[in-house]
Amino acid sequence: MTKITIIRHGNTFGPNDVPRRVGCRTDISLVESGHVQGAAILDYLHRENLVPDIVFASALKRAQETAKYISDKVHKDIRFNEIDHGPDENKTEAEILERLGKQALDDWNDFGAVPDGWDVDPRAIKQSWINFADECVKNREGETTAIVSSGGIIRFAPVLLNNGLPDGQDAKVKTGSISLFEYSDGQWSCQFWNKRP
Repeated sequence: MTKITIIRHGNTFGPNDVPRRVGCRTDISLVESGHVQGAAILDYLHRENLVPDIVFASALKRAQETAKYISDKVHKDIRFNEIDHGPDENKTEAEILERLGKQALDDWNDFGAVPDGWDVDPRAIKQSWINFADECVKNREGETTAIVSSGGIIRFAPVLLNNGLPDGQDAKVKTGSISLFEYSDGQWSCQFWNKRP
C-alpha cells in the first residue's frame, strides 16, 4: 500500500525561550528537545514498521535536521518550506495579537483564513500536496514516503482526503508529530493525525 508519513519538525524553542511565529524567512535550528523529538520519531517509525523508503523535507534547517534522524539521504523540496508571516514574521503571539486581533488568528487556526499581510497562497499549497501525492502514487507505488515540513504547510495536507480528518481533529499539528495517509482504491485516507511518538 502506498503511504505518506507527514512529520512536523521538532522544537525550535527551549523552555526558557519566548516562542515566536517563525516562517520561511526565519531559518532556525532545533533546540535540545527538538533533537530528542527527532530520535523519538525514528524509534516510532521503526516500532510501527513505517520506516520510509524515501524522505523529503523543506530546505529549512529545522526540517532538514529532523529529517536527518530518519534518513542519511534527505531530498530537499522547497514546495514544503514554511509560509511567510509577512509583518508578523518572528514575532511573539502577543505582538501578533496586538496587530491582528484574536479573531484573525482564530480564523487562521480554525479555517486557514490568511491574516492580513501574510504572504500565503492556500490554493498553491494545496496543489503542491496534490502534486506530491500524485507523484507518490505514480512513482513510488507500494512504498512509504516521508515529508518533513512545518505547521503552516502541513495544515493544508488534508486536501488529499475525501472524508476529511478523523473526528475531533483539527488541521493544526504539534511539533514532533507524525500523521499517516494511505492510498487505496483510488483515494487517500488518514490512518492517524498529529500523533506524537
